[in-house]
Amino acid sequence: MRKLCKIGDIVVYKNEKTYNCFPNIVLTPSGKIIVAFRQAKDRQKELGFTTHTDITGKGMLVTSSDGGRSWDVEAKEIYDHILGGMNDTNITLLSDGTILAVFYRWRGLMISDVKDLKEWDNVKWNSDRDILNGKFVWRLDGTYTLRSKDEGVSWDDPVKISFQGNDRIEAINELHSRGKALECPDGAILLPVNGSAPTNWANPIRSLIVKSRDKGLTWEYYSTIAQSDDTDFYETFVYRTVSGKMVAFMRGQKPIWRYLKTARNRESGLYTSESCDGGLTWTPPKKAAFEAPSTPFDVIRLNDKNALLTYGYRKPPYGIRARILDKECENIDGSEEFILRDDGLGRDLGYSSSIQLPDGRIFIVYYFYGEDSIRHIAGTYCTYE
Repeated sequence: MRKLCKIGDIVVYKNEKTYNCFPNIVLTPSGKIIVAFRQAKDRQKELGFTTHTDITGKGMLVTSSDGGRSWDVEAKEIYDHILGGMNDTNITLLSDGTILAVFYRWRGLMISDVKDLKEWDNVKWNSDRDILNGKFVWRLDGTYTLRSKDEGVSWDDPVKISFQGNDRIEAINELHSRGKALECPDGAILLPVNGSAPTNWANPIRSLIVKSRDKGLTWEYYSTIAQSDDTDFYETFVYRTVSGKMVAFMRGQKPIWRYLKTARNRESGLYTSESCDGGLTWTPPKKAAFEAPSTPFDVIRLNDKNALLTYGYRKPPYGIRARILDKECENIDGSEEFILRDDGLGRDLGYSSSIQLPDGRIFIVYYFYGEDSIRHIAGTYCTYE
């Protein structure tokens, strides 16, 4: 099996006033690299901590036209909404050149305005310091899609992903998603999403697939990848192998609302499931033998048909890691791990996304921070030898 050899690290985008995280990357036919990410106000100076739910959250992007040597100084807005904070702006390049963007949104409601408070509405992640969540109720407002036909210069209006329940599943409208969309040979789009049914986060989060035949304008329920009474399956990435088999890479943890007092120490890891019928049915989820704590996963096909798996490593030594998988992703447990970064200062990092450049080099983006505590978008170049 060939190996990754690290070349070096770069800063893709950094702004001392904003919190930038959860990047996603595509390489367009013209050679432009586009990195989309979530940006919000940096609350550290006023609150003394960081938060992933913020009403100022919005989707942004930066581009490079020289293979990543230089990047836009100013980030361009993809979408913002005055009533809610965006998270996880994921972008997928479709076969006709359209870029499909997927994000989910939180709505921040003043506690005084909410008449039906639920036990899971106001989670104090940072104990008494949690000023924001002490004032607001954060509720999911669902997952949305946008499209660009000019390499991210302009975008259409967002469309919410929703579907009615049927004899196979209850209605789940407030979905959230991290994984990229997957375009099928017939042009249909499959998107891994996550949700609880009924819309109640006291229930475990299940991993689902929704399907669109019109580039994300309308959606229907397609299948359930994984669900369990004692495990949350979410932030799923679905990869199609050379043979057409689909492999789901899922973040799995004990249900958050049952483990609030020990939420930071919940069991976590990579779970995989396979489908040989186009994503209609899936094997029972299997936990990987190696550690991959509290992180989503990204997988791309390399030029030699092998697969690159990348992920953040959210325990000491904090950083970014990768593995080369065989063409059918059958060697996951036995794959060699490559440590790309081990200089992280804490667990607030990762959410990797990768491309392979025309010259064969691999470029991996993620969010990171150093001694200045500024969360920024960073990248690592590797050769594949």
